[in-house]
Amino acid sequence: MHQGTRRWCHSTSRLVTPHTVNVTNKKRSMNYIQNPIISGFNPDPSILRVGDEYYIATSTFEWFPGIQLHHSRDLVNWKLIGHGLTSTTQLPLEGVENSGGIYAPSLTYCDGEFWLAYSIVYACRGETWMSTPAYVVKSKDINGPWSEPYPIGSFGFDPSVFHDADGRKYVVHMIWDGRKHVNNFGGIVVQELDPVSMELVGKPKKVFSGTHLKGTEDRRYFEKMIGITSLSLKVGRVTVMR
Repeated sequence: MHQGTRRWCHSTSRLVTPHTVNVTNKKRSMNYIQNPIISGFNPDPSILRVGDEYYIATSTFEWFPGIQLHHSRDLVNWKLIGHGLTSTTQLPLEGVENSGGIYAPSLTYCDGEFWLAYSIVYACRGETWMSTPAYVVKSKDINGPWSEPYPIGSFGFDPSVFHDADGRKYVVHMIWDGRKHVNNFGGIVVQELDPVSMELVGKPKKVFSGTHLKGTEDRRYFEKMIGITSLSLKVGRVTVMR
């Protein structure tokens, strides 16, 4: 969220459960939440706050409809309110294998619109090759209807969108290198996205090449804080690059 301007943007982050429920025992009172806050099949949560409302988007892999959306007002009680991808044009699953499909979607909000970034993973089982076309859908209402998908590249899975304070937007991708005997996680690439035409602008820029730990993946996002843009990612452990 960027304050000090008229723009109102929220970026996604990994879910960290706070302490809000009061429980009293004989010795002291302590606050905690009973986990899991959302039980069942709800992997890779992308959590978003808009005003006093909280939303979580989760992976659905090869299942249809795609990207489950939950809502809460207290981070304790969550309700499934729908799905982001409800048509075969938004989510063409032909040819998707078991455990393919939607990996770790990214839910953000900016200037009155919700944005869902996602990739559809088509894999060759037993090999390192993957086809990972990525898209964005938008909606002014979390309950939909969501737009038809806008293509945002095909570098790897787990894309996200960064909404800058100056109104510009950038797509952040993990690079998947499908060659054998190499680090398949080839780093992080960033490319500008025109918010009007919804087309990619210029050339992609590789901003991180990975480490010897290899697994550069999971949620990546930018944060504009005190004039510093930082990139957060997971490479076997949490790394922050500025």
